[in-house]
Amino acid sequence: MAQKKTKRKTRKTSKRQKAKPVTSTQPEITNPEKVKAEPQQQAIKSAENPLQDITQKDMSLAEKLSLLILFGLLCINFATLLTMRGDAKLEKRAWIGLDKPVPQPIKAGEKLSYQIIFTNTGKTPALDTQVLSRIQFDPNDSFIITYFKNDIPDDPNVGKAPLAPNAGIIASHTYEKVVNEKLFLRIESGETDMFVLVKIEYRDIFGEPHETHACLRYCPEKKGLIAYHKYNYMD
Repeated sequence: MAQKKTKRKTRKTSKRQKAKPVTSTQPEITNPEKVKAEPQQQAIKSAENPLQDITQKDMSLAEKLSLLILFGLLCINFATLLTMRGDAKLEKRAWIGLDKPVPQPIKAGEKLSYQIIFTNTGKTPALDTQVLSRIQFDPNDSFIITYFKNDIPDDPNVGKAPLAPNAGIIASHTYEKVVNEKLFLRIESGETDMFVLVKIEYRDIFGEPHETHACLRYCPEKKGLIAYHKYNYMD
């Protein structure tokens, strides 16, 4: 009896094992066609949605570029504003320049003298205007340049005064010595050159300092002073 029961159990166990589905332990085999198709599908998705491929680095670069463009525009606007302000100052400020020398003929036995008119052609007054002038015979370039580079001395005879628009100021001086016959002949013949050097300093209404230089030479033919070809500067 025991043997029969054992045989029955063995048969039942065999039937159960046959009824169970077989589980494969082998790894799943990847389809090569499917593997090739995946990158193509990803490329199609990227083409359909390009914004999805923009990285954070790309966005940061775009932001930097926008900031640079904005900064450049601000610099241009600032430079334009400064230029406009500078042009407004040039239009409104004072401008003192040489108008004309008053004819003063040279005569033997008399003192040399001159009068030169300068005019403010600007739209506003020239403040603290100072005028300094002198006669110089046969000056060299270094002397003229040094004269114009030196500041006007603090001389009680050199006053400071405002000069209104369209108003004139006279630079005048009389030579301390009488012109003798010898000097007169040398000047009239052109052997000796007589120069008048004028320097004017002033401030405009914006507080900026300015200088005007004038260099005039006595012309025997015209019997008067004329502007020399150098060292005349209007400011």
